Amino acid sequence: MQSYNNICVSSDLKQAIDYVNRIPILEVDVDELQAMYERVEYNGDPSEECPVCACLRGDVEVYLTTAMDIQEEFETLTEELEFLPAEDPRDAGIVTRLLELEQRYSKK
Repeated sequence: MQSYNNICVSSDLKQAIDYVNRIPILEVDVDELQAMYERVEYNGDPSEECPVCACLRGDVEVYLTTAMDIQEEFETLTEELEFLPAEDPRDAGIVTRLLELEQRYSKK
């Protein structure tokens, strides 16, 4: 166990929280984060679970779900844009949405 903000948490959970805090959503390796989440899953008696650790695990789960959703939307829009005919009026809206996603969910 390691101390994380003066609370004892497993090293796997600390690693997952550090990853979430360090990597923007569009740059997350979803498979890697999924593996981290699976390593920190709690399988014991819920009444004996540390509430802080449960919240931290919940944060990792929400970040993972959000990353999967945002990355899927980004990929779908990118593919849609790729196959649009030239001068299609939807082009500007797709590009705008892609830029919004990139600005909000990426360091770049």
